[in-house]
Amino acid sequence: MVGSTPVLFSEVLEQLNYARANGRQIPPDSVGQIQVAREILNEMIDQEILVTLAKEYKIEVPETEVADQVEKRIADIRKNFQTEQEFRAALIREGFGTPEEYRKRTAEQAIRGELQKRAVDSLRAKGRLAPANVTESEVASAFERLRAQIPRRPATLAF
Repeated sequence: MVGSTPVLFSEVLEQLNYARANGRQIPPDSVGQIQVAREILNEMIDQEILVTLAKEYKIEVPETEVADQVEKRIADIRKNFQTEQEFRAALIREGFGTPEEYRKRTAEQAIRGELQKRAVDSLRAKGRLAPANVTESEVASAFERLRAQIPRRPATLAF
């Protein structure tokens, strides 16, 4: 529970599958899978804390503010399909339902993302968020240490 909002295990599994679909490597063993699920759970808790904080600060994000972002995302995804039927079949196959349900979910995610961003900005403005001083060598060191965990992306070519 984060405040009065439950974080369900089914939501963790949903996010795990979403991460897998986006190229994240999930370990084949149960211990590794549980570790990844815990990481995802911690991320979800952090996100929910920021959304709760935004609500406490009375920060609101109307759907109209994220509508262009949502439509662009959907248009980018639709480009991957030659027909509307292929697009609809892929949404159903991946568990997103109809295009309308997918649009609603995408809008909700965009609103939550904006609420989180505004909550962090508010914390920073109130001096409640300490600045992080990270050097280039620390970034390079962390990258080298975590390089094996970064999912492989297929080669792409743009014209």
